[in-house]
Amino acid sequence: MMPYGREWKNGRKLLWEFMNPRAIVKFDGYQRKYTHRLLSCLAETPKHFLNHVKLYVPLLSLLIHRLLSFKAQLLPSLWR
Repeated sequence: MMPYGREWKNGRKLLWEFMNPRAIVKFDGYQRKYTHRLLSCLAETPKHFLNHVKLYVPLLSLLIHRLLSFKAQLLPSLWR
């Protein structure tokens, strides 16, 4: 458990940045981009629906994870 202090406050602030109700707006551009790609693929080859979903859903999740990880480098002890 992390002791209360400056680092804890910074960690809480960082988590709130991504967990607050309006945080999803920050990823809107990425979601739109990959959703558009997914829909294009589905329109071209609908019979490969499951393959397309298996590709694009994890891709978007990974992208968001990488963005969060980059931010977390500012507070490495937060993820211990």
